[in-house]
Amino acid sequence: MVAGLSRKKKLQAPFIDKLSENVDALRKTADELTAAIDRDASSYDAVMAAFKMPQGNDEEKAAREAAVQAATKGASESADGSGRESGEPGGTVGTTGRNLGGIHEVRPAGGASNGVAGAKGALANVEINLEGLKDVAYVRRCEAKLTNCASGWAEDERVA
Repeated sequence: MVAGLSRKKKLQAPFIDKLSENVDALRKTADELTAAIDRDASSYDAVMAAFKMPQGNDEEKAAREAAVQAATKGASESADGSGRESGEPGGTVGTTGRNLGGIHEVRPAGGASNGVAGAKGALANVEINLEGLKDVAYVRRCEAKLTNCASGWAEDERVA
């Protein structure tokens, strides 16, 4: 929003092209985040539906357990995607602020921090989901992704 408003100010005329690029990138990221949030909500619904499956006999219990495992993997992947997409706006916001300079330098840090906070929350959800999974190889792959994301955030937080 601030980048969009800043494009109309005379003082920011030298930055109008870069601001416009960044505003477009931020709008695209907002749309992607909205879609990721919707996917995450749907994956939660799938997990809840799996937990509500009947458990009357061994066959039903096995079917329910398989559905819970599959839905939980789906939820982990959905939250992982949301987390990765949440972390991205911080980079774009930070870039926008560095392009502007002056009074705008402080503002991007808040946006970057919010993006990283959203990503951390989504990926904390992945960690919770992993606790209930029995597929050890899958869990290890996901944990490696989480570690990789966390190291990237540390860098983003130093830049912001």
